[in-house]
Amino acid sequence: MRRKLATILVADVVAFSRLTAQNEDWTIRTLGEFRTVADEIIARHEGRIFNTGGDSVLAEFASPVEAVRAAVDFQEAARSRNLLQPRDLQLRFRIGINLGDVMVRGDDLLGDGVNIAARLEGLAEPGGICVSGSVWDQINGKLSVGYVDIGEQEVKNIPRPVRAYQLRVDAGEGPVAVEHPDPGKHAAGATLPPATRRRGRVFLANGMLAGGIAAALGIVLIVWWQWPRLSPTLSVAGSSVPQSPAAPVSSLRDTLASRLAAAAPGMSEPTRRAGVEEFLSAAPHRALSVSRDPPGLWVSWSVLTSGYALELNLEGCQISYGRACILIALDDTIEPAPADGHWAPRYMPKVQYSGLFDPLQLPIASRPRREQRDIADYRSTPPPKAIALHPRNSRIFVVAEGPTQRAAEEKALKACNEDPERNGKLGECLLYAVADRVVLPLRLKEPLTAASP
Repeated sequence: MRRKLATILVADVVAFSRLTAQNEDWTIRTLGEFRTVADEIIARHEGRIFNTGGDSVLAEFASPVEAVRAAVDFQEAARSRNLLQPRDLQLRFRIGINLGDVMVRGDDLLGDGVNIAARLEGLAEPGGICVSGSVWDQINGKLSVGYVDIGEQEVKNIPRPVRAYQLRVDAGEGPVAVEHPDPGKHAAGATLPPATRRRGRVFLANGMLAGGIAAALGIVLIVWWQWPRLSPTLSVAGSSVPQSPAAPVSSLRDTLASRLAAAAPGMSEPTRRAGVEEFLSAAPHRALSVSRDPPGLWVSWSVLTSGYALELNLEGCQISYGRACILIALDDTIEPAPADGHWAPRYMPKVQYSGLFDPLQLPIASRPRREQRDIADYRSTPPPKAIALHPRNSRIFVVAEGPTQRAAEEKALKACNEDPERNGKLGECLLYAVADRVVLPLRLKEPLTAASP
């Protein structure tokens, strides 16, 4: 058998058997949606899926850097998709990556290089990534990721210990100050809170848009899978003859599909079709925007005004794909194709993150609360630590302890969500700070800020 050096990525669903027993049809359908996301992300990073097994995916990459980038992109997409689901209906994945020698048998790959990646997947936190020392040696200094060196790990059916690193894509660059877990064990992870249902659906890669601000603004929440179906009536911007209300739906589909194909030629045909159907079925006010690279789209619906729909849609798309997006349609108007063929994206400045924690900028906090020791001393307290809050409650929960950063985040969210003084207020709590980094975008943070100092 021929041998070669390859980077192997193994991804697996956490608690798949429990989810299947709980709701088999939903789990299989949702796993298929995640698989579509994984296929496109892996291909975008020049990888190849060489084996699958129920809830697992095995892929090979020529570059460890591209393998880790693909893993990061997928976990961010999965985390954002899970924001739309209650905690007991979230598909979370563990990912293991190894660089090693493998045997080639047809399209399949075999050997310790593959087996080690599978064992590392078992060491990863739910929603996390665990890489071998051989991968770490190649990515160190090339990617901005936090990490925990968990040392030499004894893993099943591998005769020698494997050096392993837990990657933390949300912790910035450098080592994360956490205690080393016991060999062979991994800490239970925490996802971001489901918050409330957001007005938007993303294809290919979802973005991190906390929906709790909808509750803060008093907007009626629409559950993402139960949007109203309306008959579309659209016009083409820049055209002297708008589409009539009786215009065939097929012509509207064709116009939207052609705009999407021109603005983002790298987008797959199934994704374009799904996006068009989503927009045509959406209740006003609605908007559709597209990311050119990486290719993907974002649909928003049931927003109070068209202007706000425009803002939320472009901001959600920018957060999702990491760059400014192109508006395709807003309510009953389809954007015209530019004469020069250059589709200009619209940069939305308010989605930039808020930097390091500052007690004076803490939203919904009075001056006496900001001066209390847990908040006043937060910056000087070493991690792991986290802050959670509720958008319609003045109470703030600070946690400055835990075996890992994820454990601190989970504890803060749990304390906030179980607070008896919430009195049934709508929506779940949000993470405000992870270690010293504020993680609420400015757009979400501004309406939460207290009116008085």
